[in-house]
Amino acid sequence: MTVPTGRLQFFTLEASDYLERLAVIAAAPTPPASDDFVRLARALRGTALMAGLNPFSQAASGVEQIAKACRDGQWDWTPANTELLADGIEELKRLVRRAGEWSDADSEAAVKLGSRLVEGVGGAPPAAPRPAPADASGG
Repeated sequence: MTVPTGRLQFFTLEASDYLERLAVIAAAPTPPASDDFVRLARALRGTALMAGLNPFSQAASGVEQIAKACRDGQWDWTPANTELLADGIEELKRLVRRAGEWSDADSEAAVKLGSRLVEGVGGAPPAAPRPAPADASGG
């Protein structure tokens, strides 16, 4: 995946800032101010989209879905749930550090993380891509 250097640097700075702020939220013993949580998660996803890091944006979308579910009272602020969120944020931090050397393995890790986070909200993970149908003509 080729991302222009300037965009990549901007993404790294922005995403790192958002993730640090999200880590503070995840470490809190009580639910956060929901508007701040949603805004930070949405900004994280947006900066990944602007940089062209679509797999990262899929993972960030999982954080955003948790934030929205928390805001809407559909996700309890339990130790297990906050651990899922905190672990996801730590994995996103690792992926940000890899942005300059992004590989297919990083894309795969980001997509899997997004699925884990969405499942943590009770949503269905994205469907796996289907293989192309075999040629029926035998040729």
